[in-house]
Amino acid sequence: MQLVPHSANPLTMGIAGLGAYKEVHQIPGLGLVWAHAMRSLYAAESAIFVGFSMSDFDAMAKLQFGEVARARLAEGRPLPVTIIDPFADDAFVNRFRRVFRYVDVVKQKHEEFDWLSIAGN
Repeated sequence: MQLVPHSANPLTMGIAGLGAYKEVHQIPGLGLVWAHAMRSLYAAESAIFVGFSMSDFDAMAKLQFGEVARARLAEGRPLPVTIIDPFADDAFVNRFRRVFRYVDVVKQKHEEFDWLSIAGN
């Protein structure tokens, strides 16, 4: 579970990936964490991905994210997604577009990104 500082925007939510070696059904409480994360993603104004490639090993994430993206699209409020990664090539970006459709790419390191540029968005 991510701890959010009191000074953080209350609409900020982080989702950490597990990796292929941690099966979801073997981690007590993880279903509740994913359910909360998907509700937050459903309500979010936008999503920012840093350090997540949406690889073939991320099948569960693709399914969960895709369900939220389809529901929002059907309601006429697609989820704008930003990827921050200096190495995001076409294949990388297309994996996100297959799930979310509306994807912007910032090709720089997250340490160099001006996070204040998105404050209030």
